[in-house]
Amino acid sequence: MELISPSSLQSILRNITHHLPEGYELIAGTRTEDIHQYYKLSKVSIVANFHCIKLIHIPLKSVDHSFTLYKIIILPERISPDKFALYAIDYPYLAVQVSKHGYIPFTEKDYSKCVTSSFTLCPLDSTIINTQRLTCAASLFFQSPNRQQLCMRNFLLTINNQR
Repeated sequence: MELISPSSLQSILRNITHHLPEGYELIAGTRTEDIHQYYKLSKVSIVANFHCIKLIHIPLKSVDHSFTLYKIIILPERISPDKFALYAIDYPYLAVQVSKHGYIPFTEKDYSKCVTSSFTLCPLDSTIINTQRLTCAASLFFQSPNRQQLCMRNFLLTINNQR
């Protein structure tokens, strides 16, 4: 907040919105009550002096690049009266495109690189996978009938306490 005052940042952001390519918008808008989010989400690359050059990276969003991030919680599945199976997954998080055309599986390490405020901002350093090509995590999320072929399962036995 020391580099740019909130009112100056708001003015800069409003000017930026006039020069964005079609289909893009600022991730948190330009309302006064939302400006504080940019201090956490934006990154300063260069700060100069003399006539004051400041370059910042401001996150943008578009319909094609907006995702919803889900944490996958695996519940046991009954396979017989006394046996259950638990799916084993490598990626406990799944970022799914709003359009549902693609997804990105996330590990705990990937998720630790995300910045969370009223929304989550993650660096996109992975390939977006088309939903036609399912991984285990995606097949569980999309409830694909072939999840048993894509996922490893651990079997759990229940013990009957009959006397």
